[in-house]
Amino acid sequence: KIDKATGITRKLLEAVRDRADWQRIKAAGEALAERYYTKSRIARAYGHLRDAHQRGDFPIRLNLEGFFWTPRELLGIEPHLFAFYDQPALLHAINEAILSVYTQQLPLLLELIPADVVYIMEDLSGKNGPMLSPELFDEFVGAYYARLVPILKANRVKHVFVDTDGDFMRLIPHFIRAGIDGFLPLDVNAGMDITIVRQLYPALKLIGGYNKLRIAEGKDAIDREFARILPVIRQGGYIPGADHQVPPSASLEDYRYYIRQLKAAMTQAGLDS
Repeated sequence: KIDKATGITRKLLEAVRDRADWQRIKAAGEALAERYYTKSRIARAYGHLRDAHQRGDFPIRLNLEGFFWTPRELLGIEPHLFAFYDQPALLHAINEAILSVYTQQLPLLLELIPADVVYIMEDLSGKNGPMLSPELFDEFVGAYYARLVPILKANRVKHVFVDTDGDFMRLIPHFIRAGIDGFLPLDVNAGMDITIVRQLYPALKLIGGYNKLRIAEGKDAIDREFARILPVIRQGGYIPGADHQVPPSASLEDYRYYIRQLKAAMTQAGLDS
């Protein structure tokens, strides 16, 4: 870990290295959940949002750490990837516990305020593709989605998205079979092309897909990028936008132009449809 104040790199030990570590952390988490995750505390924390949400003043988005993300956070990146082969039972134990928390505890919140969309955060792919094979995905991730998504939908969640960076193209059919409705971001600079994704999977809902690097290249480049994605905007089921943060090389003037053109593209797509 890099200390942002000093720039000094420190080695942090992984929270979980074996089954005993996991049992200790699991027991501590269960004790905290029993103490703090109650209907009365949920109502105090979120009840003030209920009326405005029911009026349609704003949507509710719920972020969940997923079945690839959470073990990675506990084990560390490299040990997690080795664990698919060296400690598969440990990974399943962790994911069963995650699933139990989500299926048993989330309904307490969702009965108070149903989420319009759930984001499952994974970040399981990089520029060169997914960090696990389709077979490993099906066993260690997709199988848990397939059990979680129906419960979310039964509790009035409208859309279930996965948030994963990089190029995840080869896993899209596996995500769909597991019940996922949509994705963000669509990292152009990792090789994802939203026009191809929409052509191959027309029912998928999508967020992002605008090449953020074009914003720093000026008005003509911004316009060309909107022209590229406008056919997808017209089809609906898509919220366009720059993936991640706009690069610092983009000027304020160009950013303002990008925002104006984004609004214009959405308006034009509405008129065209």
